[in-house]
Amino acid sequence: MTYWILSADGRTYGPADEATLRRWIAEGRLTPETPVGASPDGPWSEARMIPAVSDLFVTAAPTGAHATATAATPPVGPTAAASQVPPGWPPNELAVPLLVSGIFHLVYGVSAFGSSCALGITTMGLGCCCGVLGIPAIVLGLFEVMHYSQRTTMDPQRWLDRTKIFAIIDICCVLWGNIVAIVCGIVVLTQLDGARMRLGGNPR
Repeated sequence: MTYWILSADGRTYGPADEATLRRWIAEGRLTPETPVGASPDGPWSEARMIPAVSDLFVTAAPTGAHATATAATPPVGPTAAASQVPPGWPPNELAVPLLVSGIFHLVYGVSAFGSSCALGITTMGLGCCCGVLGIPAIVLGLFEVMHYSQRTTMDPQRWLDRTKIFAIIDICCVLWGNIVAIVCGIVVLTQLDGARMRLGGNPR
């Protein structure tokens, strides 16, 4: 079974298995009052109420100055998530199309914006109106590249959920004829179920 931790700043960390929870308790990073849940959305229970680790708060709880120094320190997000990321994550069938789509959107958007501005010079500014069509592509490209860069630091399941959203948006790019983005979106959608099964989850 896997668990999620709700830190004092409202951020969730996980998934973490029982061994990881025990390590955090031994290090003083998980206190008896720390909210723990079976999913990133709760419901939450205090860590001391979790049967798998409740005994540790009697025998291994930090004391004195060490407890004071570490009680307020939540598990570090990337470390907690990375402990559950399988080797070779994410699959190239997902990561590569996402990166290609992001780069292509940037190139496409910058080219469209630049061409429109150049046309505007010869049409006394009228062509610049078309330049706004390149802005959505630039924004989408930036977000896709940023999402790609989070592939090893974000919780895998959450990363897959957001990847699916980008894939659907890519397919919608048929509206302005971006064939490369459409192909990348289709490839990503066909590989999502396999990636979820690799993580031990259910296809969605």
